[in-house]
Amino acid sequence: MPPKKISAAVSLVAAALILLQISFTRLISYKLFYHFVFLAIALSLLGLGAAGTFVAVSRDNGDGDKRMQRWLAVLAGLTPAALLAMANPPFPTHSELHVKLLGNDALIYLGWCAVFMVALNFAGGVVLTLAFKRYSARMGFLYSCDLVGAGLGCLLAVGLMKYFSPPAAFLFASVLSVAALASLAGRDASSAGRSLAGVCGVLSLAVVGAIYWAPQQLTGLEDFGRSPSDTGSAKPVALIKHEWNHIIRTDHSSSGMYVLDGEAATPVVRWDERQQSLGLHDPVYEIVKPEPAVAVIGFGGGLFAAGAVADDERHRHAERAGQRRVQVRLVPGLAVPRQPFLIEHGGECFEPGAE
Repeated sequence: MPPKKISAAVSLVAAALILLQISFTRLISYKLFYHFVFLAIALSLLGLGAAGTFVAVSRDNGDGDKRMQRWLAVLAGLTPAALLAMANPPFPTHSELHVKLLGNDALIYLGWCAVFMVALNFAGGVVLTLAFKRYSARMGFLYSCDLVGAGLGCLLAVGLMKYFSPPAAFLFASVLSVAALASLAGRDASSAGRSLAGVCGVLSLAVVGAIYWAPQQLTGLEDFGRSPSDTGSAKPVALIKHEWNHIIRTDHSSSGMYVLDGEAATPVVRWDERQQSLGLHDPVYEIVKPEPAVAVIGFGGGLFAAGAVADDERHRHAERAGQRRVQVRLVPGLAVPRQPFLIEHGGECFEPGAE
């Protein structure tokens, strides 16, 4: 039976690698018009396969634990470095869009990210291959530990991205690597092995903490690779705040726009006294399809909401008169309901706060 420290290390590394792969798809889907799950899987297989070949052709000096510790230290340290590299690519982009990359810029960025994802999977793959090679007689048990770790890593990825952010989920893979390193540096490890584990663990956790709690303007996680030329102007539009979960990233910019996942945007109008004094125009929004059955309004506030409610009331009267009615449905979206306000033409809506 493999020692418990080996079983624990295998589970932790498997969890770390699947966490990296899942969070990677969410990170690059902010920059690109696709999540590239197939690419994440391909890069993972390339790194793991190369690791297996590397271990197979390397000389076995009987120091499996020490080699595993060294590669775990590489995985723990490389994880935050890879995140910073993806958030701060060293080359300019020339996309005319807010954030998304197209054409050659997208290919160059994918290639840049691919280098780090292959390297991360290679480091973790060396650890797994060394464990499988050393305890090949109990491969079934170790593989079950690998599957359990991967399954827990999937659940952990969703939870961390939902309640924290995809960058936090990516960084947490370093914490799992440090935990695996600590499990190998138990009482039966040499003093040099424990020293290596301690130093690498402290440094990796310090870097992870510094990246996570540092102002995101300094780490590049706020703009995540946006260069001045990304917006076609001399200076990118400043972000008031952003929120990033397992589904989407929302940017609230100083230009008064809410930008969803780097591209889809809607203007925000605060419903204040000045907006109320402007009165209603007919119509205050555009209906693309002629004579629709339903008009769905995703509003940013102000006259759009007021006009939609007023239009709905007008169509109610038309329906009573036997005429065709257009049903108007308000979609709050990012709006936060505040104090209700009454529309002159009837109906009730809420002030969509921009906070």
